[in-house]
Amino acid sequence: MNETINLKEILALGKSEKASDIHFKVGIPPFFRIKGKLASLETPSFTEHDVNEVLNSLLDDSRKYDFNKTGDVDSSFKLPEEHVRYRVHACRDENGTAIDLRVIPDEILPVEEVGFPYEALVWGDIVNRLQTGLVLVTGPTNSGKTTTIASLIQRINETRAEHIITLEDPIEYKFHPVKSIISQREINYHLNSFEKGLEAALRQDPNIILVGEIKNSETAHIALRAAMTGHLVFSTRHSGTTVEAITQFASLFQPQEENYVRNSLASCLTYVISQRLIPYNPHTGRKLVMEVMNVGESSAIRSNIRDNKDHLIQSSLQTGQKYGMITMDQRLKQMYGAGQIQLDDALAFTTHPEEFK
Repeated sequence: MNETINLKEILALGKSEKASDIHFKVGIPPFFRIKGKLASLETPSFTEHDVNEVLNSLLDDSRKYDFNKTGDVDSSFKLPEEHVRYRVHACRDENGTAIDLRVIPDEILPVEEVGFPYEALVWGDIVNRLQTGLVLVTGPTNSGKTTTIASLIQRINETRAEHIITLEDPIEYKFHPVKSIISQREINYHLNSFEKGLEAALRQDPNIILVGEIKNSETAHIALRAAMTGHLVFSTRHSGTTVEAITQFASLFQPQEENYVRNSLASCLTYVISQRLIPYNPHTGRKLVMEVMNVGESSAIRSNIRDNKDHLIQSSLQTGQKYGMITMDQRLKQMYGAGQIQLDDALAFTTHPEEFK
């Protein structure tokens, strides 16, 4: 096998097929994920040697060292002649080396095309009004969280003069300054951790900080401090709903810290957006379904967060349409009525299927 030529051919084919992900694994041929479904290439199964040769083409020496030391690595890759980048994750499993590539287009999706409900009411408020606070975008893996945040930051970059610092693992979308100053830093290349990066960012006179993901209490604590001291902070979490995102964020901390955390969240949390891409549709592909909680405009939600009454937040979410709020069920019904999704897609995710009858 000529690995270099074959890798380029596979990436080119993935681009032409509009694959969102490409998977290399020992014992099977490469797989593409297209419109949410996996499909294998009609090629011989890859050996351990084949997969490792692909990995050597994707990683620089520093990342190869990390992989050899830990058996797990995140990176990014781009062919010089292509306008597509790839987020790379490699690990070792029971069969050997496995590689997962996420396709990241060079062009950032305009906010109008992301799939926000209520057209410009939500994204327009975030982009045009917010100067401080914490915006959380949540959802499962491969739900488009990075794309949503990149679109919001890009619109800010196009319309406002701000100092924007991103802390990512790895850097995915590349921003090019328009009206803003933008500094993108990558974990393990430019800094050792999100915590160190956040501490440093606060000394760089930033207006806006993107933290790729809040995984632990240390990162969460500094992100809260940044949001409470006059900065606008964007970050992601793996949560199913907006309410779950709040509960899980608070659970990162020890019980004795709960009052502080909840008071801080009630003070600085502005938006929680939960999203997912609904299942494969042969005609339209996947559609983004978004649940939106506008915390800043609801004294009831802030009070419930502060008082550890997360179970009461849902009612405020259901009745907050004038502030751009919408539940996942409401958004599914809205999209079904507009003919953007099919009934089976909606029923697969709603908790109230009787609403679609």
